[in-house]
Amino acid sequence: MPLEFESMSHGKVAFGFFNIETDMILLNDYFLFARDFCHYMIQAAENNHDVYEASWEVYQIENGADIGNLMGAIYGIDCRGFIGEVYKLFPFPREREKFKQKLEGFKSRPQIEKLIQKYGKRITISFVINQREDKVSIGEYVWKLAPARRSFPEMKHRSILCPLPSPILSQDERGTLPASGAAFQELIKYVWVGGFPRWENESRPDYVLAMKEKINQSKNPLFNGLRLE
Repeated sequence: MPLEFESMSHGKVAFGFFNIETDMILLNDYFLFARDFCHYMIQAAENNHDVYEASWEVYQIENGADIGNLMGAIYGIDCRGFIGEVYKLFPFPREREKFKQKLEGFKSRPQIEKLIQKYGKRITISFVINQREDKVSIGEYVWKLAPARRSFPEMKHRSILCPLPSPILSQDERGTLPASGAAFQELIKYVWVGGFPRWENESRPDYVLAMKEKINQSKNPLFNGLRLE
């Protein structure tokens, strides 16, 4: 499920997976695949310039109604918009134990891309790491470059796409997720663990493991203090 993260530019923003059968992740109105996100992180990890800029290919759905109602789609009561159509293809599992992010979610990419093209457009945005200003940005969204100095007991779990309290997250389960702070690293941690419900079989896709290897070797300050274990 998308969770709520604090940004410098927009306050609280939604980021994360929204269906276990696809590796697509959302950042408010941006949508991209986790495989691509990890590839972009690998590229960043291989660079250490004062200002690093790269182009990312993402989808954007500007009309909130076209994004859909995640909780309504999960319950099967509101399948309008892009997310609703995804849940028509891949309904929420009946058995709780099957609620795990699929390792082969990337295989549904052709179906998901066909759907999102009905509601959004493919755009190019800038990803910028600015060491001088201690900022990192994805398009219009900005975070602190350095890790947050505060710690939080649990991940916040509300999002702009989930106006209702989640029926899924328990107190114990929320406590296993990375802490929510202003630093960009929290987004990386989310993808690493598979968000909530986490990756199936306590494993991870190859592209996530490749990201970990590059990040653990990187000297880019974006990844200072970040150990993915």
